Amino acid sequence: MNPQNENQNENEVNGGKNDAAGENIVENSTENSVEYSETAMAVERRPVIKDEKTVSDEITDYVFSSRSNHKHKKKVKRYHHHHHHDHNHDHEQERIEQQKKNRKRFIKKVVLGIVCSLLALILIAVGSGIFMMINGENQLLTSDYNITVPDFAETQGNGKFIYYNGHTYSMKENLINFLFLGIDKENINLQKETGTQGQADVIILASFDTKTRKTTMLNIPRDTMTDVTVLTPDGLYVGMKNQQICLSYAYGNGKDQSCENTLHAVQRIFYNLPISTYFSLDLDGLEFVNDSIGGVDVTSPQTIGEFVAGQSYHLMGKQAESFVRTRGDEAYANLQRNERQKIYMQSFMNTVISQTKKDIFTPLNLFNSTAPYSCTNLNPSKVTYLTKEAMTGGSVQFEINNIPVYFTVNNDSVENYILEKEFFEQFLTVFYDMVS
Repeated sequence: MNPQNENQNENEVNGGKNDAAGENIVENSTENSVEYSETAMAVERRPVIKDEKTVSDEITDYVFSSRSNHKHKKKVKRYHHHHHHDHNHDHEQERIEQQKKNRKRFIKKVVLGIVCSLLALILIAVGSGIFMMINGENQLLTSDYNITVPDFAETQGNGKFIYYNGHTYSMKENLINFLFLGIDKENINLQKETGTQGQADVIILASFDTKTRKTTMLNIPRDTMTDVTVLTPDGLYVGMKNQQICLSYAYGNGKDQSCENTLHAVQRIFYNLPISTYFSLDLDGLEFVNDSIGGVDVTSPQTIGEFVAGQSYHLMGKQAESFVRTRGDEAYANLQRNERQKIYMQSFMNTVISQTKKDIFTPLNLFNSTAPYSCTNLNPSKVTYLTKEAMTGGSVQFEINNIPVYFTVNNDSVENYILEKEFFEQFLTVFYDMVS
């Protein structure tokens, strides 16, 4: 081939390319050109047929069409169906996860509501319990007193201070005073005849010191002489009469009025000492009360009836009643019976306290169980406070004493008279502290 022709052809090719750059495409049909491949010769270069393109489209989504097969360029959405499937699947998963989260939130709200409700109930119960304890304490512990003393002593501040035998005494501030009565009538029922409401066969004044946790019980013989208020069955005042203190219960309605009348008679003996609470029990109900705590263990101080001095007994049923009620015909028989009553009372109280430490509801259950046989001004507030005191601060000590008396027989009737000076010193020991 002629070199000149080669240069000419080369120029033509270059010229054709330049024309393409200028938007005029020139086809070169020179069969002798060796610069183009068969593919280049066979396929005409055509502009790209473009589909609308979005931001999410990829370059691989597009193909070119050739003149030889006249196929149009088309947009191929590769994996399009797969993407749609994944999108629905992801949406479903998100919906399920959201439902789980909502369910968990709902459960948490329900649980939180239940917990808050329980806490509210606990707070109400605790608050009520605290209120009852405080209310019970205020009712049981009182500083409202007006002590009157014998001529050989002096008082100051309504009896807050007593001057006796060269010493000054201050009333203890932590005392709770109770009066326990055992009634010798089959039933405590309302009566309509003056002086026939039964007699207080057992009279015990108990003083509980909440500071030292010591309970001192003072047994008052039923034949102790004192001034007794005479009342009608309707509670109307008739007058005063010096007689055996056991008869004080006989006046009144056989329930609260009779109890209060006996309480006032006891207060006269104890120089107008404040006594906040009374509890009377029909002695015929003693069997039931005794058995409700599983019985009481005692050792008999003397031989009487079925009991032998020095022998120990576990009292159940009628045997308990017999132990505290039986007395002989001697003038001092009632004092011997008082001794057995002291022993029984101490054992009974120890048993109750022991069971209360195991079951805090024991006092309340005992209180409720005695209702058919008793009369009292105890209330839930007082019982709650006493239960708290029994459960905290260690064991409770008990001491039981008889008040000092001497007895005489008057027309076949036994009368006990208080030994004033000895009794007053006992009174100071139990209810006062010597401060100078």
